Amino acid sequence: MRLVRCRLRNVRIHGELSLDFAPGLTMVGGANETGKSTLLQALHRTLFLKATARGSMVEELGSRTHKGIPTVDLEFEARGRGWQLHKEFSGGSRGQVQLQQAPGGDGPVLRGPEAEAELAKLLEEDGPLDGRTAGSSLKLRWAHLWVEQGRAGANPLQDQDGRQFYPLEQLIQQLEKRGGAALQSPLDQQVADDIDELLKNTFTKTGKSKKHSSLGEAEEKEAAAEDALEQAKQLVEEDKNVSDELSQVYDKLANINGQLSNLKEQLPHLQLLQNRYTPQRKELKTCGDTVKRLGQDQRSLRELTRKEQEQQVKHRHLQEKDKEFTQQLDSAQQTKTEYQQQHNRLREREVCLESQMSQLQWRKNRKQLRQQIQELERQKKAQDQLQKSLGGLPQIK
Repeated sequence: MRLVRCRLRNVRIHGELSLDFAPGLTMVGGANETGKSTLLQALHRTLFLKATARGSMVEELGSRTHKGIPTVDLEFEARGRGWQLHKEFSGGSRGQVQLQQAPGGDGPVLRGPEAEAELAKLLEEDGPLDGRTAGSSLKLRWAHLWVEQGRAGANPLQDQDGRQFYPLEQLIQQLEKRGGAALQSPLDQQVADDIDELLKNTFTKTGKSKKHSSLGEAEEKEAAAEDALEQAKQLVEEDKNVSDELSQVYDKLANINGQLSNLKEQLPHLQLLQNRYTPQRKELKTCGDTVKRLGQDQRSLRELTRKEQEQQVKHRHLQEKDKEFTQQLDSAQQTKTEYQQQHNRLREREVCLESQMSQLQWRKNRKQLRQQIQELERQKKAQDQLQKSLGGLPQIK
C-alpha cells in the first residue's frame, strides 16, 4: 500500500491542509504545535477507525478554531489499483464514509459498512475499530509505522506501565511472509545459532529426541529403569505367590507331623502302616527340597528387590538431569533476551562515542591550525625584523 495524497479539513489546528506524498520518502517539518502529530493521527484514525465511532479518539480530532465536521480525504494505492477514501467524523451515526476506485476505475461507489469492510480488506485487517474500545487496539494497527510525540525513545514493545502489548512475533512473521527481513547483530545471530544447534543436536524434525543426544540417552536410561522397575514388581508378585506356596507347604508339614505323632501312638500297628508311610516319607522329602528351593528363590528375590531400589535411585537422578537440561534451555532463551538488550545499550554508547570522537578531532585540527598560524606570524615578524636590519646596513659599492 502507498499513500498518494491527503486533504484535512477542520481537524484541530488545520482548517484546510492538502499534502501530496512522494513516491519514496516524504519528510514533514515544522515548529512545535504546527500540526505535524495531528496529520499523523488523522491519517492513522482515518484508515482504522469507523466514521461512526464515538469517544475521545473522535473528539480529539475536532477543531476549536475552525467550525465544521473533521473531514479527511485520502488517496492511496493498494492491490495494484488507486482508491479514494472520504471520511467525516461527526461522533456517532452521522459520520460518513465513502470508498471508490480512483478515476478511471470501474468499481462501484461504496458507502457505510460496505465501505468500511472493503477498506479493512484492503488493509488486511479484521475490521474497523469503534472509538470507545479502540484505545489499546488502535496501537496495534501497523504500530511499527507510527511514533507518538514524546515516545520516540520508548520501547515500542511495551506500554507506559511496562506491560508488553505489541505482537512482535506476528510482525516478524508478516515481514518474512512478504519477503522482508528482521535486522539483528552478529551477537544475536550467534546466540540464535547456538540455540538452534543445541535444538538440532537434541531433537529430530518430528520433535522426537535424538538417540545419541543427552536427552535421548537420558530417556533410554529412564525406559530401561522403568523396565527394571516393572520386572521388580513382577518379582515382588512372584515372591508373594512363593510365600503363599511356602505357607501351604508348612501346613502340609504340620499335617504330616500330626500324622507321624498318631503313628507313634499306634506302634502295634506301625509295621502294618510302614508300607503306607513310605510314600508319605518320599513326599516329605520332596516337600523339603521344595522348601529349600523356595528359600533360594526368596534370597534371589531379595537381591532383585535391592537392585530395583538402586534402579529407582538412578531413575530419580535421570529425572533431575532432565530438569537441569530444561532449565538450561530456559536460561539460554533468557540470555538471548539479555544479549539483545545489552546490544541496544552498546549501540547507543557507540553512537555517542562516535559523536564525541568527531568533536575531539575537530578541536585537534583547530588547535593545529592555530599553532600553524602563530608559527607563520612568528616567522613573518622575524622576516620583518631581518628586513629592517638589512635596511640599516650600508649599501655595498
